[in-house]
Amino acid sequence: MVMRFFVKADGVPSDTRVDVSSGHELLDAAAMAWIQDCRFSPAIVDGKPRPGWVKVPVAFNSPRPLPPAGDPCDPRYPEYPVESRRNGETGTVVLRVHVQADGWLSEISVRKSSGFPRLDAAAAEWIMNCRFKPATRDGAPIDAWASQTYTFNLKD
Repeated sequence: MVMRFFVKADGVPSDTRVDVSSGHELLDAAAMAWIQDCRFSPAIVDGKPRPGWVKVPVAFNSPRPLPPAGDPCDPRYPEYPVESRRNGETGTVVLRVHVQADGWLSEISVRKSSGFPRLDAAAAEWIMNCRFKPATRDGAPIDAWASQTYTFNLKD
């Protein structure tokens, strides 16, 4: 999509327009709202800020697709951090997760570190994109705590 807006001398955008639509009204509206919340550096001419029109492309990126509820997270994840692989960092991360009744996580913490913050962060980021089959009580889904382990191994 392409947005056009006027930047006032004080950097505040105004008169925001969609020049080329994304094809989705909600995305267009989100882009317009995002631009209105931004502040810009106006052009400087002869040492003074000058208002002017700006035209910018806007792209939306979607997160990784989620695995079906009840399936383990996609085995390709977490991605091995490039710097960790380069430095030969390996280890096992144990994450403590709070699985809500709808299968989404509400809380994540590192229960046992791999010994490398970069690996721990990669595992936590990975698990945030997972949906789980919730625990049940009397056949009804409930919130519950669980542990998830991932081993970073250079052979993978």
